[in-house]
Amino acid sequence: MLDLVRQDKVFEATIGSGSAYSIQNWLEQCFSVIGKDWKHHVRLKEGFVAEYPRLVSDPSTIRSLGWSPKVGFPELARMMMAAKD
Repeated sequence: MLDLVRQDKVFEATIGSGSAYSIQNWLEQCFSVIGKDWKHHVRLKEGFVAEYPRLVSDPSTIRSLGWSPKVGFPELARMMMAAKD
C-alpha cells in the first residue's frame, strides 16, 4: 500500500489520472446520475472566461510511487452524487 505521508523526501505530487474533462462533461455526468438535464438547473454566467483554458493533472510523480486511479470518471460522479445526502 502506498504511504504518501512516510516518504524519505518531502515533495509535492498531484493525485489525478491525467485525463481531461470539461465542467460541462462533469455536469452531464452528475446530472445523468439523477436523471435530470443540467441545462435546466445550472445558470451560466454571461461573458464568463475561465482563468485557465484547460487544467489537467500530471500524474507522473504519484504514479512513480505506485499509485494508479481505481475509479473512473463516471464512477466518481456516481459516488459523489450518492454522498450528497
